[in-house]
Amino acid sequence: MTTDLMQEKDQLRIILKTKRAEITQQHHRDFSLRACDRLVDVILRAHIESIGFFLPLKDEIDTRVAIEKLAKHGIQISLPITGKKATPLSFRHFTLGDRLEQGLFNTQQPLKNAKEIIPDLLIVPLLGFDEKGYRLGYGGGYYDCTIEKMSQNRAIKTVGFAFECQKCSSIPRLSHDKQLQMIVTEAQVYTCL
Repeated sequence: MTTDLMQEKDQLRIILKTKRAEITQQHHRDFSLRACDRLVDVILRAHIESIGFFLPLKDEIDTRVAIEKLAKHGIQISLPITGKKATPLSFRHFTLGDRLEQGLFNTQQPLKNAKEIIPDLLIVPLLGFDEKGYRLGYGGGYYDCTIEKMSQNRAIKTVGFAFECQKCSSIPRLSHDKQLQMIVTEAQVYTCL
């Protein structure tokens, strides 16, 4: 059963990576800007003080406009430091323009001496999602572990951030897969919990 689900997830990852890669450069820019505007609106209404963001890899949705706008509102921004597979991420303070270093999987991450932050809200990257708030990531388990760890000490808000074309009718899931509270795309805000 678990092996079948893992294979189903792997096949879906291939399909979704291809679908996302087919977005034209112009649409990528336009959709990212629209999604960032929606995300900023949601966050400002929620009165969040600190956010764990991600910087885009390859053709992921671009988060930088949202980071810039939210920082101007005094919200503390942090980025993840990636460790071993299936271990929780740690988050370090980030301001656009800060020097970054290359992390695992070619991620850009703050320097190790940047201040550690425990964010109130996680903006979660994904390859696919469904309307129930389940996501398909890259398979490393980082965000599931992070959400699990952070939610042991306090309530943590979670928002998936993606293009509308990454929506699926259903995401195959295992018992350790965490449900997100909200998904924001250029077209819609999905409230899941």
